[in-house]
Amino acid sequence: MLPCKPDRGQRSVSLAGQSVEMSMVGCETGDALLALSHMPWPTGLPVGEALAQWRAVTLQHLGAASGGDVTQAFVPPGALVVPQSVRQRVQGRRSDGSPVQAQLAWFAQVGPQGTRLFQAAFYAPKVPAEPAQTWLDSLRFQ
Repeated sequence: MLPCKPDRGQRSVSLAGQSVEMSMVGCETGDALLALSHMPWPTGLPVGEALAQWRAVTLQHLGAASGGDVTQAFVPPGALVVPQSVRQRVQGRRSDGSPVQAQLAWFAQVGPQGTRLFQAAFYAPKVPAEPAQTWLDSLRFQ
């Protein structure tokens, strides 16, 4: 559940040398942007490697250091347990060059539509710890 009215979108992205359709839902509240993206698992690549590649692409896009600031395990209820299922706090730049902080999480789930990869993101000029923590901790599969 998002704390604001969500917008939805889709676009094709390249992951593991394959074109996959990524779906996104997100909204803005105050100066923060919350987004949840997901895509089908690109076959032929272990799930963990696919999550690691998505993480690397995201960090590169943000201009963040490859290691970021803080990385910890992140496995919401119902998600697959893989070492690459992580949560990370980073500082980077938006596409317009302005500074941005982000709390990001990557994880995967096996469901009725097969295995899907997910990325949860909380972006703001300065990410407040409590709202980001509350939102990410609320993620679960039903």
